[in-house]
Order: sequence, then structure tokens, then C-alpha cells
Amino acid sequence: MLKLPISLLVAVLFLTCSIFAQSSTTDTVSESQKYLEINLWSGVQNHRNGGQQIYGGRFSYGLTKKVEIGLNASFSNPNDAEFPPEIQPNAKWKVYENEKRRVAVAGGIIGFIPIAKRAGTDSFAMVYGNVSKQFTQLKSARFTIGVYGLVGRNKDFGTKKGLNFNYEQPLTKKVSFSTQWVTGKNRFGYVTPGFSIAMPKNSSLFVGYSVGNYDYDNHGPYISYSFSR
Repeated sequence: MLKLPISLLVAVLFLTCSIFAQSSTTDTVSESQKYLEINLWSGVQNHRNGGQQIYGGRFSYGLTKKVEIGLNASFSNPNDAEFPPEIQPNAKWKVYENEKRRVAVAGGIIGFIPIAKRAGTDSFAMVYGNVSKQFTQLKSARFTIGVYGLVGRNKDFGTKKGLNFNYEQPLTKKVSFSTQWVTGKNRFGYVTPGFSIAMPKNSSLFVGYSVGNYDYDNHGPYISYSFSR
């Protein structure tokens, strides 16, 4: 049984999911496994000048060997119409996997449902699909390419479809480098390079920096901590 501190449970219930990681790879949570992630992205400007701080959490459960389900939530600036407090139910399915050739295909859907409805906010869903390939001759580097579309998204909040590119490179037994780029001028459109560090008890820490596809000041550090049981 997964035992969590009360403060961590509160964070998961009232904070946001990662805006980068969940739809960027072909990985799914193993059957009956529980996965928890908390994260923070902070813009370089303060609130008074339009800066954003997006805090977050993600919970996923392995329903089968290739299917996971989950529930995330969101919280950002109190009056931000683009990033309102919201819940994010989701499901992901690894459609195909060939371990010999190190190829995988996965797809999923994430709902974005505001829990504090304000003028200008909307409910919508992201549908996505990814294909990944790992290369042993490149020291186990893995490349992922995918597509996504936003269903029911208000056109005033930017582009409604785009591409996803992800590169992961192990450096040591405990440290790896990765970078992800999601195209589009919307809340998902960022390039995020960073380092993942394996921590004790099946946990890991990711430290990176995200740069938006638009606006000069749309960038800032991104930190994520995750563990599974």
C-alpha cells in the first residue's frame, strides 16, 4: 500500500500536473504500480508583471501491463484564465512494443476541467500519440516523435495541434539528459532540456529549464520529483 504524508496528499489534490512529461514519451506505469509526481515551473517575472508560477502533481496507476489511468490537478496564478485551477483525468495505452527492436507506440487522452470557472476559461481535452526508438549503438539514446490535438479548446488560447519531439540520453547509471520540444503557440509549447537524477527508494529528481515558443519572457526553471511503488 502506498503511504503518503498528509502534506503531499494535499499537494497532489490541489496542484497541477506536469505540462511536459506525461504526453511526451511511450512509457506507461507497470501493472498495479502507483506513480506520483510533484513539480514546479516558475517564470522569470513576478505576478504583478504577468509572471506565472505553476505548481503541480500527477498520480497514475497501472491498470494492466500496457494501460494506465490517472488524475492530476492544477493551480497557477489566481486570476489566470489560461491556467485556471483544474482537474485533469487521463488514460494512456501502449499500443505496441517490440523489446528486441526497442520500438514502442503509445497514445492517450488528458482532460482539462476548470474547478474554479472564470471568464475566459474553458474545458478541453488533449489527444496524443507517440512513437519511440532506442538505439544501443548511441549508448541507449531514445528518440520520440509524436502528434497532439486539443479538442474543444477555445481558439483564443493559441494553436490547437502540434508535434512533440523528445530525446533522452543516459550519462551514468544514475544521471541522464533529456530535452523535449512541443510545437505550437499555446500553454504546451515549450522546449525543456534538463537532467534526471535517480534517487533512493524508486524516486527521481528532474531539474531543467523551459523556454516558450513565444513571448520574450516566457521561460523559467522546471523542477520535478517523482516516485513509484
